[in-house]
Amino acid sequence: MRRMLPQYEPDAGYPEIVHFKWWLDSLNKISPITKIMIKFGTYFWNLVEKNHWKSIQDWMKGWGIKMERSAYKKIPSAADTPIDLQQAREVWETWRFHDFQPAETFDNGIEPGSSLEEFIANSQSYQSNLIQFGTECYRRAKYTNVTGLIQFDFCDPWPAVTWSVVDYWRIPKIAFDGLRRAMQPVLPSFKLPEKIVPEKATQVSFYVVNDFLEAFSEAVCEWHVEGGGGNIASASFTVNIPADSVSTETKLTLPSLRTGRYKLSVEVFAKGKIIGENWYELKIK
Repeated sequence: MRRMLPQYEPDAGYPEIVHFKWWLDSLNKISPITKIMIKFGTYFWNLVEKNHWKSIQDWMKGWGIKMERSAYKKIPSAADTPIDLQQAREVWETWRFHDFQPAETFDNGIEPGSSLEEFIANSQSYQSNLIQFGTECYRRAKYTNVTGLIQFDFCDPWPAVTWSVVDYWRIPKIAFDGLRRAMQPVLPSFKLPEKIVPEKATQVSFYVVNDFLEAFSEAVCEWHVEGGGGNIASASFTVNIPADSVSTETKLTLPSLRTGRYKLSVEVFAKGKIIGENWYELKIK
């Protein structure tokens, strides 16, 4: 948990946020209620059952996705399941017992991919990006509308498909590093648009959240955009970082990018040392 004030109000709220699409809007319109402690998170895949992936994919496309809106209702009975999907049905039920939520997963655009490994990678990437996005939104609201936050949850007590960032076998998930970066004492944070338009320059906002009691004047910030061919663009600028607070907004312009995947990274230097660093995955569609 990252604390931002020495104590909470007795009637502090505890809203639990999961990974539905409306979260994207709500994070940019954080509740005006002050002194609120926020518990949040999103689940992802790490339970591995590699057999029969093709038949399970068929199940997802045929019965699995269309059958319901709630993840807690029963799937079609064994009698209503084609013989060649019986084994896939058993595996599907096992996944659901281990907390897999099919409707929420596919409704939010997580692609099954061509293999179980690719499905796991897609869901882990989704979780990591969203946890980082949410954490940074809350951190930027320090001392205004948010006074503390808890990511739900840290590790799994049993082999399951959950919101944790460390699995039952204590192996960190991709989101572990996203959460680690978003919880840095000195956090360089870009406020990015939900969608970046291909081949068009994009204006973004930049802030630095500082939990130290020390101010950093004229700190140097350097950002880079990298693609498959290496470095595409980079620039540096200075920012005054007040003690135990958030810097004022800095407007920056990212270069136009074609469709594809890119990495936006940023480092903050003070007194010749890196005091904070961060990076983002950019998917241009």
